Parts: sequence; structure tokens; C-alpha cells
Amino acid sequence: MDDGTAPAHPSRPVIEVEPLSDDVAILHLRGEHDLSTKPELSAALEVASERSRVFVDLSDCTFIDST
Repeated sequence: MDDGTAPAHPSRPVIEVEPLSDDVAILHLRGEHDLSTKPELSAALEVASERSRVFVDLSDCTFIDST
């Protein structure tokens, strides 16, 4: 049933790095990710890896290609 509200997940893929401290970052992936988002994901992982601990949050990732 469509109640006119926005979808729970974004229609386009979103990749965000959230720095929590000097040594911890969370990489959030939202929406659908496949080979087309590889450059953005690689860049985000490079930024996140400046910290010693990186957590990847896939809770809002609706699809991820295994290729």
C-alpha cells in the first residue's frame, strides 16, 4: 500500500564516511551498489583507512553486487 511517504531507502546509492574519533571511522553504504559505484567506494575506503579501525555499515544497503 502506497501512503505517499518517501521510500525507506534512497533511490540512488549513497556512500558516506563518518569519522568517530582519531582512530575510528564508519563507512555507510545506502541504496544499491554495483560496479558503477566502485570508484566512489574505493575513494571512501581510502579516506576511511586513514584511521586504524573502520566499520562498514550495510544496514541501509538494499543491494550489493558480488562481482
